[in-house]
Amino acid sequence: MYTAMNKRKMNTSRARRMNASVTHLLVMLLVMAMCFTAAVPGMGGTDVHAASAQASGKINASGGACLRAHTNTGSKQLAMVSDNTGVTILREVFTSKSTKATKRWYYISVNGKEGYIRSDLIDSITYANIPATVVSRANYRTGPTTGMSRKGSVSKGQAITILSEAKLKGTSQKWYRASINGGTYYIRDKYVSLGSAAPAVSAQAAQAVLSKVTVDGQSNPSILEVGGRFTVKGIVNAPEPITSVTVGVVNASGQWAFSQTRQVNAKRFDIYSIDKALPFGTLPAGKYTYRVDVTYGGQTATKVSVPFEVSSDRLVAGLLSNPTNGGKARYVYTFDNSNCRKLFEITGFSKALVPQAMTFTGSEYYILYGMNPMQAIVTYSANGQKTKSGGFAFNIGHPNGITWDPQTGLCYIFKGGQTTIYTWNPRTNKYGKSKTPYSSSGLAYDKTTNVIYASSETGIRIYSADGRFKHQKLFSRCKHSGKTHVQDCGAQDGFIFHGVSGANKHKTNYLDVYRASDCKYLGSIRITLGEIESAVVGNDGYLQLLINTPNRTDYVWKTPLNINDLKK
Repeated sequence: MYTAMNKRKMNTSRARRMNASVTHLLVMLLVMAMCFTAAVPGMGGTDVHAASAQASGKINASGGACLRAHTNTGSKQLAMVSDNTGVTILREVFTSKSTKATKRWYYISVNGKEGYIRSDLIDSITYANIPATVVSRANYRTGPTTGMSRKGSVSKGQAITILSEAKLKGTSQKWYRASINGGTYYIRDKYVSLGSAAPAVSAQAAQAVLSKVTVDGQSNPSILEVGGRFTVKGIVNAPEPITSVTVGVVNASGQWAFSQTRQVNAKRFDIYSIDKALPFGTLPAGKYTYRVDVTYGGQTATKVSVPFEVSSDRLVAGLLSNPTNGGKARYVYTFDNSNCRKLFEITGFSKALVPQAMTFTGSEYYILYGMNPMQAIVTYSANGQKTKSGGFAFNIGHPNGITWDPQTGLCYIFKGGQTTIYTWNPRTNKYGKSKTPYSSSGLAYDKTTNVIYASSETGIRIYSADGRFKHQKLFSRCKHSGKTHVQDCGAQDGFIFHGVSGANKHKTNYLDVYRASDCKYLGSIRITLGEIESAVVGNDGYLQLLINTPNRTDYVWKTPLNINDLKK
Protein backbone atom coordinates (compact mmCIF):
# COMPACT_ATOMS: atom_id res chain seq x y z
CA MET A 1 0.00 0.00 0.00
CA TYR A 2 2.84 2.33 0.86
CA THR A 3 4.47 1.50 -2.46
CA ALA A 4 1.28 2.07 -4.41
CA MET A 5 0.69 5.41 -2.78
CA ASN A 6 4.25 6.51 -3.48
CA LYS A 7 3.85 5.42 -7.08
CA ARG A 8 0.68 7.48 -7.41
CA LYS A 9 2.48 10.52 -5.94
CA MET A 10 5.38 10.06 -8.36
CA ASN A 11 3.01 9.80 -11.30
CA THR A 12 1.19 12.98 -10.20
CA SER A 13 4.49 14.89 -9.86
CA ARG A 14 5.70 13.64 -13.25
CA ALA A 15 2.43 14.75 -14.83
CA ARG A 16 2.74 18.21 -13.31
CA ARG A 17 6.29 18.56 -14.63
CA MET A 18 5.19 17.43 -18.08
CA ASN A 19 2.29 19.92 -18.05
CA ALA A 20 4.70 22.74 -17.08
CA SER A 21 7.09 21.79 -19.88
CA VAL A 22 4.25 21.74 -22.40
CA THR A 23 3.03 25.13 -21.18
CA HIS A 24 6.56 26.58 -21.45
CA LEU A 25 6.92 25.17 -24.97
CA LEU A 26 3.59 26.65 -26.04
CA VAL A 27 4.62 30.08 -24.74
CA MET A 28 7.89 29.90 -26.64
CA LEU A 29 6.09 28.89 -29.84
CA LEU A 30 3.61 31.74 -29.38
CA VAL A 31 6.40 34.31 -28.96
CA MET A 32 8.20 32.92 -32.01
CA ALA A 33 4.99 33.10 -34.01
CA MET A 34 4.44 36.70 -32.97
CA CYS A 35 7.98 37.66 -33.92
CA PHE A 36 7.66 35.81 -37.22
CA THR A 37 4.36 37.54 -37.96
CA ALA A 38 5.80 40.98 -37.19
CA ALA A 39 8.80 40.36 -39.42
CA VAL A 40 6.97 39.17 -42.52
CA PRO A 41 5.08 41.73 -44.65
CA GLY A 42 1.51 40.80 -45.43
CA MET A 43 1.07 38.66 -42.30
CA GLY A 44 -0.03 41.43 -39.94
CA GLY A 45 2.26 43.82 -38.08
CA THR A 46 4.55 46.47 -39.60
CA ASP A 47 6.26 46.43 -42.99
CA VAL A 48 9.93 45.56 -42.54
CA HIS A 49 10.88 48.53 -44.77
CA ALA A 50 8.92 51.11 -42.76
CA ALA A 51 10.92 53.84 -41.01
CA SER A 52 10.25 56.67 -38.62
CA ALA A 53 9.42 59.93 -40.40
CA GLN A 54 11.47 62.01 -37.97
CA ALA A 55 13.58 65.00 -38.96
CA SER A 56 16.43 66.80 -37.25
CA GLY A 57 17.33 70.47 -36.93
CA LYS A 58 19.09 73.11 -34.87
CA ILE A 59 17.81 75.93 -32.67
CA ASN A 60 18.29 79.31 -34.36
CA ALA A 61 17.59 81.87 -31.63
CA SER A 62 20.39 84.02 -30.19
CA GLY A 63 18.91 83.91 -26.68
CA GLY A 64 17.73 80.32 -26.91
CA ALA A 65 14.19 78.97 -27.41
CA CYS A 66 11.51 77.89 -24.92
CA LEU A 67 10.37 74.26 -25.01
CA ARG A 68 6.67 74.50 -24.18
CA ALA A 69 3.89 72.14 -23.15
CA HIS A 70 1.51 73.35 -25.87
CA THR A 71 1.52 75.26 -29.17
CA ASN A 72 1.24 78.76 -27.76
CA THR A 73 3.69 81.15 -26.14
CA GLY A 74 1.60 81.35 -22.98
CA SER A 75 1.82 77.64 -22.22
CA LYS A 76 4.06 76.10 -19.56
CA GLN A 77 7.81 76.35 -20.18
CA LEU A 78 9.38 72.89 -19.95
CA ALA A 79 12.98 73.87 -20.63
CA MET A 80 15.20 76.50 -22.22
CA VAL A 81 17.09 75.18 -25.26
CA SER A 82 20.31 76.98 -26.19
CA ASP A 83 21.02 78.39 -29.64
CA ASN A 84 22.52 75.90 -32.14
CA THR A 85 21.37 72.87 -30.09
CA GLY A 86 20.46 69.85 -32.19
CA VAL A 87 16.86 68.59 -31.84
CA THR A 88 14.77 65.71 -33.17
CA ILE A 89 11.55 66.82 -34.88
CA LEU A 90 8.82 64.27 -34.19
CA ARG A 91 6.04 66.06 -36.07
CA GLU A 92 5.02 69.39 -37.53
CA VAL A 93 1.85 70.97 -36.04
CA PHE A 94 -0.18 73.68 -37.78
CA THR A 95 -2.12 75.88 -35.35
CA SER A 96 -4.38 77.25 -38.12
CA LYS A 97 -5.01 76.94 -41.85
CA SER A 98 -2.11 79.30 -42.55
CA THR A 99 1.27 78.48 -44.08
CA LYS A 100 3.10 81.21 -42.10
CA ALA A 101 6.05 79.93 -40.06
CA THR A 102 4.69 81.62 -36.94
CA LYS A 103 1.53 79.52 -37.26
CA ARG A 104 3.47 76.24 -37.23
CA TRP A 105 5.19 74.48 -34.35
CA TYR A 106 7.46 71.47 -34.11
CA TYR A 107 6.87 68.76 -31.53
CA ILE A 108 10.46 67.87 -30.70
CA SER A 109 12.69 65.75 -28.51
CA VAL A 110 15.75 67.34 -26.94
CA ASN A 111 17.91 66.40 -23.97
CA GLY A 112 15.46 63.68 -22.90
CA LYS A 113 12.43 65.99 -22.97
CA GLU A 114 9.60 66.41 -25.43
CA GLY A 115 7.58 69.55 -26.16
CA TYR A 116 6.79 72.27 -28.69
CA ILE A 117 8.98 74.98 -30.28
CA ARG A 118 7.77 77.40 -32.94
CA SER A 119 9.00 76.46 -36.42
CA ASP A 120 10.72 79.78 -37.18
CA LEU A 121 13.12 79.12 -34.28
CA ILE A 122 14.51 75.93 -35.85
CA ASP A 123 16.56 75.70 -39.05
CA SER A 124 19.25 73.50 -40.68
CA ILE A 125 16.55 70.85 -40.99
CA THR A 126 17.41 67.42 -42.36
CA TYR A 127 14.31 65.45 -43.26
CA ALA A 128 13.74 61.69 -43.07
CA ASN A 129 13.53 61.28 -46.86
CA ILE A 130 11.68 57.96 -46.68
CA PRO A 131 10.67 56.52 -50.06
CA ALA A 132 6.97 55.76 -50.30
CA THR A 133 4.35 54.68 -52.83
CA VAL A 134 0.87 56.10 -53.32
CA VAL A 135 -1.69 53.32 -52.71
CA SER A 136 -4.72 55.15 -54.17
CA ARG A 137 -5.32 58.38 -56.04
CA ALA A 138 -5.16 61.35 -53.66
CA ASN A 139 -4.90 65.13 -53.53
CA TYR A 140 -1.94 66.92 -52.01
CA ARG A 141 -2.24 70.30 -50.33
CA THR A 142 -0.41 73.30 -48.83
CA GLY A 143 -1.03 72.01 -45.30
CA PRO A 144 -2.26 69.01 -43.29
CA THR A 145 -6.02 69.47 -43.71
CA THR A 146 -8.55 69.28 -46.52
CA GLY A 147 -9.41 72.89 -45.69
CA MET A 148 -6.11 74.11 -47.18
CA SER A 149 -5.39 74.73 -50.85
CA ARG A 150 -5.23 71.75 -53.20
CA LYS A 151 -2.08 71.86 -55.34
CA GLY A 152 -2.55 68.70 -57.40
CA SER A 153 -3.11 64.97 -57.25
CA VAL A 154 -1.05 61.79 -57.36
CA SER A 155 -1.95 58.48 -58.96
CA LYS A 156 -1.80 54.99 -57.51
CA GLY A 157 1.71 53.58 -57.76
CA GLN A 158 3.45 56.97 -57.95
CA ALA A 159 6.67 57.27 -55.96
CA ILE A 160 6.97 60.13 -53.47
CA THR A 161 9.32 60.94 -50.59
CA ILE A 162 8.10 61.35 -47.02
CA LEU A 163 9.90 64.17 -45.18
CA SER A 164 8.17 64.26 -41.78
CA GLU A 165 4.86 63.77 -39.98
CA ALA A 166 2.36 66.61 -39.70
CA LYS A 167 -1.07 67.43 -38.33
CA LEU A 168 -3.48 70.30 -37.75
CA LYS A 169 -3.98 71.25 -34.10
CA GLY A 170 -7.24 69.92 -32.70
CA THR A 171 -7.56 67.09 -35.23
CA SER A 172 -6.56 63.44 -35.02
CA GLN A 173 -5.75 62.96 -38.69
CA LYS A 174 -2.15 62.09 -39.47
CA TRP A 175 -0.56 63.70 -42.53
CA TYR A 176 2.87 63.65 -44.08
CA ARG A 177 5.00 66.50 -45.30
CA ALA A 178 6.28 65.04 -48.58
CA SER A 179 8.27 65.77 -51.71
CA ILE A 180 5.74 65.40 -54.55
CA ASN A 181 6.21 66.32 -58.22
CA GLY A 182 9.18 68.57 -57.52
CA GLY A 183 7.62 70.51 -54.62
CA THR A 184 6.92 70.15 -50.89
CA TYR A 185 3.28 69.46 -50.00
CA TYR A 186 1.07 67.54 -47.54
CA ILE A 187 -0.78 64.24 -48.04
CA ARG A 188 -2.89 61.99 -45.77
CA ASP A 189 -1.03 58.98 -44.36
CA LYS A 190 -3.77 56.55 -45.45
CA TYR A 191 -2.96 57.21 -49.10
CA VAL A 192 0.69 56.14 -48.94
CA SER A 193 2.72 53.08 -48.05
CA LEU A 194 6.09 53.76 -46.43
CA GLY A 195 9.30 51.98 -47.22
CA SER A 196 8.55 50.83 -50.75
CA ALA A 197 11.99 50.12 -52.14
CA ALA A 198 12.68 51.16 -55.71
CA PRO A 199 13.55 48.34 -58.08
CA ALA A 200 17.24 47.74 -58.54
CA VAL A 201 18.79 49.51 -61.54
CA SER A 202 22.14 48.53 -62.99
CA ALA A 203 24.84 51.20 -63.17
CA GLN A 204 24.81 50.94 -66.97
CA ALA A 205 21.03 51.39 -67.14
CA ALA A 206 21.19 54.32 -64.71
CA GLN A 207 23.85 56.07 -66.77
CA ALA A 208 21.76 55.53 -69.91
CA VAL A 209 18.83 57.33 -68.25
CA LEU A 210 21.05 60.14 -66.92
CA SER A 211 22.51 60.72 -70.37
CA LYS A 212 19.02 61.66 -71.58
CA VAL A 213 18.28 64.07 -68.73
CA THR A 214 18.13 67.70 -69.90
CA VAL A 215 17.84 71.05 -68.15
CA ASP A 216 15.76 73.38 -70.32
CA GLY A 217 14.95 77.07 -70.09
CA GLN A 218 17.98 78.00 -67.99
CA SER A 219 19.47 81.49 -68.06
CA ASN A 220 22.23 82.84 -65.90
CA PRO A 221 24.45 85.91 -65.59
CA SER A 222 28.21 85.71 -65.96
CA ILE A 223 28.69 88.09 -63.07
CA LEU A 224 27.00 88.78 -59.75
CA GLU A 225 27.38 91.68 -57.36
CA VAL A 226 28.58 90.93 -53.84
CA GLY A 227 25.46 90.58 -51.72
CA GLY A 228 23.27 89.94 -54.76
CA ARG A 229 21.57 86.81 -56.04
CA PHE A 230 20.32 85.22 -59.23
CA THR A 231 18.47 82.14 -60.37
CA VAL A 232 18.91 79.81 -63.30
CA LYS A 233 15.18 78.95 -63.46
CA GLY A 234 15.79 75.69 -65.33
CA ILE A 235 13.48 72.68 -65.65
CA VAL A 236 14.97 69.19 -65.28
CA ASN A 237 13.36 66.71 -67.69
CA ALA A 238 14.07 62.96 -67.48
CA PRO A 239 12.79 59.85 -69.29
CA GLU A 240 12.32 58.08 -65.92
CA PRO A 241 11.52 59.39 -62.40
CA ILE A 242 14.83 60.63 -61.03
CA THR A 243 15.74 60.12 -57.37
CA SER A 244 17.05 63.55 -56.39
CA VAL A 245 18.46 66.86 -57.61
CA THR A 246 21.32 68.76 -55.96
CA VAL A 247 21.70 72.47 -56.72
CA GLY A 248 24.52 74.65 -55.42
CA VAL A 249 27.68 76.66 -55.96
CA VAL A 250 31.20 75.25 -56.21
CA ASN A 251 34.17 77.44 -55.28
CA ALA A 252 37.49 77.79 -57.11
CA SER A 253 38.89 74.80 -55.17
CA GLY A 254 36.16 72.53 -56.51
CA GLN A 255 34.36 72.28 -53.16
CA TRP A 256 30.70 73.04 -52.54
CA ALA A 257 30.35 76.56 -51.14
CA PHE A 258 26.74 75.59 -50.42
CA SER A 259 24.16 73.24 -51.87
CA GLN A 260 20.74 71.76 -51.28
CA THR A 261 19.41 68.35 -52.28
CA ARG A 262 15.76 67.69 -53.00
CA GLN A 263 14.19 64.24 -53.27
CA VAL A 264 12.22 64.25 -56.52
CA ASN A 265 10.89 60.83 -57.62
CA ALA A 266 9.40 62.43 -60.73
CA LYS A 267 10.34 62.97 -64.38
CA ARG A 268 10.16 66.75 -64.14
CA PHE A 269 11.63 69.12 -61.58
CA ASP A 270 11.82 72.92 -61.35
CA ILE A 271 15.22 73.72 -59.87
CA TYR A 272 13.99 77.18 -58.85
CA SER A 273 12.29 75.48 -55.88
CA ILE A 274 15.80 74.88 -54.51
CA ASP A 275 17.62 77.75 -56.18
CA LYS A 276 15.46 80.50 -54.65
CA ALA A 277 16.65 79.54 -51.15
CA LEU A 278 20.39 79.39 -51.85
CA PRO A 279 22.41 82.08 -49.99
CA PHE A 280 24.08 83.74 -52.98
CA GLY A 281 24.43 86.95 -50.99
CA THR A 282 26.98 85.29 -48.69
CA LEU A 283 29.52 84.69 -51.47
CA PRO A 284 32.65 86.87 -51.30
CA ALA A 285 34.19 88.25 -54.49
CA GLY A 286 35.75 85.51 -56.61
CA LYS A 287 35.12 82.92 -59.31
CA TYR A 288 32.56 80.14 -58.87
CA THR A 289 30.57 77.51 -60.73
CA TYR A 290 26.82 77.07 -60.51
CA ARG A 291 26.11 73.32 -60.58
CA VAL A 292 23.10 71.01 -60.87
CA ASP A 293 23.57 67.26 -60.18
CA VAL A 294 20.90 64.66 -60.93
CA THR A 295 20.77 61.21 -59.25
CA TYR A 296 19.05 58.10 -60.59
CA GLY A 297 19.56 54.43 -59.75
CA GLY A 298 22.41 55.18 -57.37
CA GLN A 299 24.34 57.08 -60.07
CA THR A 300 24.88 60.86 -60.20
CA ALA A 301 25.60 63.08 -63.21
CA THR A 302 26.34 66.82 -63.41
CA LYS A 303 23.85 68.33 -65.86
CA VAL A 304 24.62 72.05 -65.38
CA SER A 305 28.06 73.51 -64.74
CA VAL A 306 28.12 77.28 -65.38
CA PRO A 307 31.05 79.49 -64.32
CA PHE A 308 30.30 82.95 -62.96
CA GLU A 309 32.05 85.69 -61.03
CA VAL A 310 31.05 87.56 -57.91
CA SER A 311 32.27 91.15 -58.22
CA SER A 312 32.54 94.03 -55.79
CA ASP A 313 31.98 96.42 -58.75
CA ARG A 314 28.31 97.30 -58.33
CA LEU A 315 28.00 99.06 -61.70
CA VAL A 316 29.38 96.28 -63.87
CA ALA A 317 27.73 93.51 -61.85
CA GLY A 318 24.40 95.30 -62.05
CA LEU A 319 24.61 95.52 -65.85
CA LEU A 320 25.66 91.92 -66.41
CA SER A 321 23.58 90.16 -63.78
CA ASN A 322 20.17 90.05 -65.45
CA PRO A 323 20.09 90.67 -69.23
CA THR A 324 16.67 90.67 -70.91
CA ASN A 325 15.11 91.19 -74.31
CA GLY A 326 14.02 94.80 -73.94
CA GLY A 327 10.95 95.27 -71.81
CA LYS A 328 10.64 97.45 -68.73
CA ALA A 329 13.62 99.57 -67.68
CA ARG A 330 15.80 98.20 -64.87
CA TYR A 331 17.86 100.85 -63.07
CA VAL A 332 21.19 99.60 -61.79
CA TYR A 333 23.25 102.72 -61.05
CA THR A 334 23.30 106.54 -61.03
CA PHE A 335 25.80 108.89 -62.69
CA ASP A 336 26.15 112.13 -60.74
CA ASN A 337 28.73 114.63 -59.50
CA SER A 338 30.05 112.14 -56.95
CA ASN A 339 31.24 109.53 -59.46
CA CYS A 340 31.73 111.46 -62.73
CA ARG A 341 34.18 114.25 -63.53
CA LYS A 342 34.27 117.01 -66.14
CA LEU A 343 36.72 116.47 -69.01
CA PHE A 344 36.25 119.76 -70.88
CA GLU A 345 33.71 122.48 -71.53
CA ILE A 346 31.82 122.51 -74.85
CA THR A 347 29.70 125.67 -74.55
CA GLY A 348 28.33 126.71 -77.97
CA PHE A 349 28.97 129.78 -80.08
CA SER A 350 27.03 132.31 -82.15
CA LYS A 351 23.48 131.07 -82.80
CA ALA A 352 24.46 127.39 -82.61
CA LEU A 353 24.40 127.24 -78.83
CA VAL A 354 23.11 123.78 -78.00
CA PRO A 355 25.41 120.70 -78.24
CA GLN A 356 23.28 117.89 -79.66
CA ALA A 357 25.60 114.96 -80.39
CA MET A 358 29.23 113.81 -80.28
CA THR A 359 31.52 111.29 -81.96
CA PHE A 360 35.16 110.41 -81.23
CA THR A 361 37.72 109.25 -83.80
CA GLY A 362 40.46 108.35 -81.31
CA SER A 363 42.28 111.62 -81.94
CA GLU A 364 39.46 114.17 -82.36
CA TYR A 365 35.95 114.87 -81.12
CA TYR A 366 33.36 116.11 -83.60
CA ILE A 367 30.57 117.83 -81.67
CA LEU A 368 27.35 118.69 -83.44
CA TYR A 369 25.60 121.90 -82.34
CA GLY A 370 22.43 123.54 -83.37
CA MET A 371 18.76 124.30 -83.34
CA ASN A 372 16.66 125.61 -86.18
CA PRO A 373 17.83 127.62 -88.19
CA MET A 374 21.60 127.18 -87.52
CA GLN A 375 23.81 124.13 -87.07
CA ALA A 376 27.57 123.67 -86.76
CA ILE A 377 30.19 120.98 -86.20
CA VAL A 378 33.08 121.91 -83.88
CA THR A 379 36.29 119.89 -83.71
CA TYR A 380 38.08 119.33 -80.41
CA SER A 381 41.42 117.62 -79.85
CA ALA A 382 41.70 114.46 -77.75
CA ASN A 383 42.61 116.62 -74.72
CA GLY A 384 39.56 118.86 -75.19
CA GLN A 385 41.01 121.84 -77.01
CA LYS A 386 38.78 123.50 -79.67
CA THR A 387 40.66 123.40 -82.98
CA LYS A 388 38.17 124.43 -85.66
CA SER A 389 34.50 125.01 -86.33
CA GLY A 390 32.35 124.91 -89.41
CA GLY A 391 28.78 125.31 -90.54
CA PHE A 392 26.21 123.67 -92.75
CA ALA A 393 25.53 124.65 -96.33
CA PHE A 394 21.82 124.16 -95.65
CA ASN A 395 19.44 124.09 -92.71
CA ILE A 396 18.71 120.55 -91.46
CA GLY A 397 16.54 121.67 -88.54
CA HIS A 398 17.07 119.98 -85.16
CA PRO A 399 20.08 117.60 -85.42
CA ASN A 400 20.02 114.58 -83.11
CA GLY A 401 22.90 112.15 -83.75
CA ILE A 402 26.34 111.94 -85.30
CA THR A 403 28.95 109.24 -85.83
CA TRP A 404 32.22 108.95 -87.73
CA ASP A 405 32.76 105.97 -90.02
CA PRO A 406 36.47 105.38 -90.79
CA GLN A 407 35.52 102.92 -93.52
CA THR A 408 34.02 105.70 -95.65
CA GLY A 409 35.80 108.64 -93.99
CA LEU A 410 32.45 110.37 -93.47
CA CYS A 411 30.41 111.57 -90.53
CA TYR A 412 26.74 110.58 -90.67
CA ILE A 413 24.16 112.88 -89.11
CA PHE A 414 20.54 112.18 -88.20
CA LYS A 415 17.75 114.64 -87.70
CA GLY A 416 15.44 113.03 -85.14
CA GLY A 417 12.98 110.46 -86.47
CA GLN A 418 13.95 110.82 -90.15
CA THR A 419 15.05 108.43 -92.90
CA THR A 420 17.23 111.12 -94.45
CA ILE A 421 20.86 110.93 -93.33
CA TYR A 422 23.27 113.81 -93.85
CA THR A 423 26.95 113.30 -94.55
CA TRP A 424 29.96 115.47 -93.70
CA ASN A 425 33.55 114.91 -94.82
CA PRO A 426 35.96 116.24 -92.11
CA ARG A 427 38.80 116.46 -94.65
CA THR A 428 36.98 118.49 -97.30
CA ASN A 429 34.21 120.06 -95.19
CA LYS A 430 31.72 118.97 -97.83
CA TYR A 431 28.15 117.93 -97.07
CA GLY A 432 25.73 115.55 -98.74
CA LYS A 433 22.62 113.43 -98.25
CA SER A 434 21.77 109.75 -98.18
CA LYS A 435 18.89 107.50 -97.12
CA THR A 436 18.24 104.79 -94.58
CA PRO A 437 15.43 102.24 -94.97
CA TYR A 438 14.00 103.09 -91.54
CA SER A 439 13.75 106.29 -89.51
CA SER A 440 16.08 106.73 -86.54
CA SER A 441 17.35 109.41 -84.18
CA GLY A 442 20.77 108.35 -82.90
CA LEU A 443 23.57 106.37 -84.51
CA ALA A 444 27.01 105.00 -83.65
CA TYR A 445 29.78 103.26 -85.58
CA ASP A 446 31.45 100.35 -83.80
CA LYS A 447 34.99 99.75 -85.00
CA THR A 448 35.10 96.30 -83.40
CA THR A 449 32.06 94.86 -85.17
CA ASN A 450 32.34 97.24 -88.18
CA VAL A 451 28.63 98.05 -88.22
CA ILE A 452 26.47 101.10 -87.46
CA TYR A 453 23.85 100.94 -84.72
CA ALA A 454 20.86 103.27 -84.98
CA SER A 455 18.41 103.99 -82.16
CA SER A 456 14.76 104.93 -82.40
CA GLU A 457 11.44 104.52 -80.60
CA THR A 458 11.11 101.13 -82.30
CA GLY A 459 14.39 99.66 -81.14
CA ILE A 460 18.05 99.30 -82.07
CA ARG A 461 18.83 98.62 -85.73
CA ILE A 462 22.08 97.27 -87.14
CA TYR A 463 23.28 98.60 -90.53
CA SER A 464 26.28 97.93 -92.72
CA ALA A 465 29.05 100.51 -92.33
CA ASP A 466 29.96 100.79 -96.03
CA GLY A 467 27.78 103.84 -96.69
CA ARG A 468 24.88 101.80 -98.13
CA PHE A 469 23.11 101.29 -94.79
CA LYS A 470 22.01 97.76 -95.58
CA HIS A 471 19.67 96.70 -92.78
CA GLN A 472 20.83 93.58 -90.88
CA LYS A 473 18.79 93.26 -87.69
CA LEU A 474 16.37 94.95 -85.30
CA PHE A 475 16.07 94.22 -81.59
CA SER A 476 13.68 95.78 -79.08
CA ARG A 477 14.68 98.51 -76.65
CA CYS A 478 13.47 98.92 -73.11
CA LYS A 479 10.50 101.14 -72.30
CA HIS A 480 10.72 103.87 -69.68
CA SER A 481 7.60 104.98 -67.87
CA GLY A 482 6.35 108.44 -68.78
CA LYS A 483 7.20 110.52 -71.84
CA THR A 484 10.82 110.19 -73.01
CA HIS A 485 12.91 111.63 -75.81
CA VAL A 486 15.22 109.43 -77.87
CA GLN A 487 18.74 110.84 -77.99
CA ASP A 488 21.98 109.85 -79.69
CA CYS A 489 23.79 106.58 -79.00
CA GLY A 490 27.37 105.39 -78.74
CA ALA A 491 28.97 101.98 -79.30
CA GLN A 492 32.15 100.01 -78.86
CA ASP A 493 33.12 96.34 -78.68
CA GLY A 494 29.55 95.25 -79.33
CA PHE A 495 28.02 97.33 -76.50
CA ILE A 496 25.54 100.10 -77.28
CA PHE A 497 24.86 103.12 -75.04
CA HIS A 498 21.58 104.79 -75.86
CA GLY A 499 20.60 108.14 -74.34
CA VAL A 500 17.02 108.81 -73.28
CA SER A 501 15.86 112.04 -71.65
CA GLY A 502 12.79 112.54 -69.52
CA ALA A 503 9.89 114.95 -69.91
CA ASN A 504 11.85 117.47 -67.83
CA LYS A 505 15.02 117.03 -69.84
CA HIS A 506 17.49 118.55 -67.39
CA LYS A 507 16.47 116.49 -64.36
CA THR A 508 15.99 112.73 -64.82
CA ASN A 509 17.82 111.21 -67.80
CA TYR A 510 18.77 107.65 -68.63
CA LEU A 511 21.47 105.73 -70.40
CA ASP A 512 20.29 102.33 -71.66
CA VAL A 513 22.99 99.71 -72.20
CA TYR A 514 22.68 96.85 -74.72
CA ARG A 515 24.83 93.93 -75.83
CA ALA A 516 24.55 93.43 -79.59
CA SER A 517 25.89 89.86 -79.77
CA ASP A 518 22.70 88.44 -78.25
CA CYS A 519 20.48 91.55 -78.56
CA LYS A 520 20.22 91.81 -74.76
CA TYR A 521 19.22 94.84 -72.72
CA LEU A 522 21.61 95.00 -69.76
CA GLY A 523 20.12 97.82 -67.72
CA SER A 524 19.67 101.56 -67.38
CA ILE A 525 21.75 104.18 -65.58
CA ARG A 526 20.07 107.27 -64.14
CA ILE A 527 21.79 110.55 -64.95
CA THR A 528 21.41 113.67 -62.81
CA LEU A 529 24.18 115.76 -64.42
CA GLY A 530 21.85 117.40 -66.94
CA GLU A 531 20.32 116.40 -70.25
CA ILE A 532 22.17 113.53 -71.91
CA GLU A 533 22.81 114.08 -75.60
CA SER A 534 25.45 111.57 -76.62
CA ALA A 535 27.91 108.90 -75.44
CA VAL A 536 31.36 107.82 -76.66
CA VAL A 537 34.19 105.64 -75.36
CA GLY A 538 37.58 107.26 -74.77
CA ASN A 539 40.97 105.77 -75.60
CA ASP A 540 41.28 104.55 -72.00
CA GLY A 541 38.03 102.58 -72.30
CA TYR A 542 35.93 104.82 -70.07
CA LEU A 543 32.50 105.91 -71.19
CA GLN A 544 32.11 109.66 -71.78
CA LEU A 545 28.86 111.63 -71.91
CA LEU A 546 27.87 114.85 -73.65
CA ILE A 547 25.63 116.71 -71.18
CA ASN A 548 23.96 120.09 -71.61
CA THR A 549 22.36 122.21 -68.91
CA PRO A 550 19.75 125.01 -68.75
CA ASN A 551 22.40 127.69 -68.14
CA ARG A 552 24.15 126.78 -71.46
CA THR A 553 27.39 125.82 -69.73
CA ASP A 554 27.91 122.33 -71.10
CA TYR A 555 30.57 119.65 -70.61
CA VAL A 556 31.89 116.28 -71.68
CA TRP A 557 31.94 114.08 -68.57
CA LYS A 558 33.99 110.97 -67.80
CA THR A 559 32.01 108.20 -66.08
CA PRO A 560 33.22 105.32 -63.85
CA LEU A 561 32.14 102.70 -66.43
CA ASN A 562 35.00 101.10 -68.36
CA ILE A 563 33.97 99.14 -71.45
CA ASN A 564 36.67 96.53 -70.77
CA ASP A 565 34.93 95.52 -67.53
CA LEU A 566 31.83 94.54 -69.51
CA LYS A 567 33.76 92.07 -71.69
CA LYS A 568 33.69 89.23 -69.15
